[in-house]
Amino acid sequence: MAAICSRRGSISVTPRPRSAAWPACRQEGVKRGIYVVIEIKVSTQEGKEINCRSYLMTNYESAPPSSQYKKVICLGAKENGLPLEYQEKLKAIEPNDYKGKVSEEIEEIIKKGEAKLSRT
Repeated sequence: MAAICSRRGSISVTPRPRSAAWPACRQEGVKRGIYVVIEIKVSTQEGKEINCRSYLMTNYESAPPSSQYKKVICLGAKENGLPLEYQEKLKAIEPNDYKGKVSEEIEEIIKKGEAKLSRT
């Protein structure tokens, strides 16, 4: 497994050689068996190798994100100054067609993130 680690957080990875992943918190689901905690070696942008704690999904099925989750990921990438090329890849992902309600926590993250970005 390969990944690139940013300043904070954990990353979700799938076993793929030479892949790059950026931080996205994935703590929920460990107790329910959705994720297992793993430790992986990653390279920082400066080329330093470090050990990072990550979460590996036990029964991974690839599916597009909801538009709300995509917003959260894109806002986080911009807020953390991730490379523009990576941000563009995230923006290009087609979301699924879910239009329902999301948790208040996710709605709050989106509102705060959009407000913060509009001030900059």
